[in-house]
Amino acid sequence: LHNQNKRLNWHDEPWETSWAVLAILEADQTQELMQICIDSALWLISLQNSEGKIVAPHYTAYAIQICTAILENFKELSAENKEIMTQSINKAKEFLLSHVDEDNLWQGEAWANGQILWILASNELTPANDSDFFWRTVNWFVKAQDKNTGKWEDVEGTSSALLGLGALL
Repeated sequence: LHNQNKRLNWHDEPWETSWAVLAILEADQTQELMQICIDSALWLISLQNSEGKIVAPHYTAYAIQICTAILENFKELSAENKEIMTQSINKAKEFLLSHVDEDNLWQGEAWANGQILWILASNELTPANDSDFFWRTVNWFVKAQDKNTGKWEDVEGTSSALLGLGALL
């Protein structure tokens, strides 16, 4: 799967690459698997623009999660790669926190916004003392929630919204 295209990712697709790497990072890592994660993380980072965005806000958040996990779990990471990943995390965080609006939050969908919020909050990257950010975020989810059923869009939207809000709280 990983090496079929000889490009250090899964099918040149940020979605598949991100989730494959996140799954590997949650499992027991061997040296070989960690190198695959590092190579894939560097591929994702290569897609980052000057603002800090990687294709879309949710991919930007996934890269934060991936790079943070690699930095925490792979002590043999080269100084150069540590610097690349640290800079990418900082740029991605700045992008996400500076591109929040009341109407869409980040992407206008509960599944994406929930996952972005979950990653930011669980990595303590949300502005903890910024009540404006907190209430703007919570209010977006309240407005997007179906008042009759309590769900967001679908199962994925509902579970992602709950993950994000739970991490924020």
